[in-house]
Amino acid sequence: TAEDASVSFSDRIGFHAGLMAEFAMSEKLTFRPGLLYSQRGNKIELLGLVSLKTNLNYIDIPLSFTYGFSGREKGFFVELGPNIQYLLSATGETDGESEDIKDDFKPFDIGLLIGLGYKINSKFSLGLNYNAGLINILEASSDGESMKNTNIGIYASYAF
Repeated sequence: TAEDASVSFSDRIGFHAGLMAEFAMSEKLTFRPGLLYSQRGNKIELLGLVSLKTNLNYIDIPLSFTYGFSGREKGFFVELGPNIQYLLSATGETDGESEDIKDDFKPFDIGLLIGLGYKINSKFSLGLNYNAGLINILEASSDGESMKNTNIGIYASYAF
């Protein structure tokens, strides 16, 4: 029966890289837009028999604001803002066979980005952020199914 079905989900670890700009708004506040390539996905196991891996590749456009507790140049900061995402490709893999599943997902997504970081100096910073997906990314969800993009990012950045 459906109640006896054992379903487990696990997240995918992916690559995240791109360019960010930083515009000073005050002594402690900056606007930080970006253009990033981001890999996402998951693995779904059903009854230990069927396994489906999804690989989703996005262009992310984070539009975050940062607040530096000690100013913009050095020290701890927090970030907050929307993250607009465009789906480049999506593949699903079952039993070693891969297929294009991009049509199963909406082409655009939006999330809320929140994070914490530390600026070592004006050139180098380290950070941790969380992107909470705000919309159902499944194209057609007739059974009330819902899937949202959520991810945790760990990053190091260098300013030119």
